[in-house]
This record gives sequence, C-alpha cells and structure tokens, in this order.
Amino acid sequence: MGSLRFLYFFTCYYFGLPSIMLVSTIVILYLVQLKSVGVPYLSPLIPFRCDEFQDIFVRGNLRKLQRKSHEFPNVE
Repeated sequence: MGSLRFLYFFTCYYFGLPSIMLVSTIVILYLVQLKSVGVPYLSPLIPFRCDEFQDIFVRGNLRKLQRKSHEFPNVE
C-alpha cells in the first residue's frame, strides 16, 4: 500500500489533477478484476445488486444474513 501512495504522490506532483483521475481509474479497474478465493473482490458493489447490500455499510440482521444465499455471477 505504501508504493501506491508514492505512485499517487509522484504522478500528481508532475502531472496534476488528471493523473489523480487516471491512477484512480487504473486502481479501480484492477480491483474489479481481482478475485479472492474465487469470489470477485468488489462483489456486492460491482455488479450492483440491491438485495446484496444488507451488510456493506450497516450491519443487517445476523439471522437473516446467515441463512441468505449469495450469488456470484460468472464464477466457476
């Protein structure tokens, strides 16, 4: 994570605001294609599914969450 900080620092120092947008776009594209244990890293955020948002920002009812089945598209 420290190297990402320096990447932002140096590119922003030399190229300004457009480089912040470019580097942020590249980082988001990397995170979208990343998988952790076969599950997309940004999964319920991307692809957007409203019913999967129960436990992202506010902790939902634990009994409902334990019984709920999660669907991950295009995962073998």
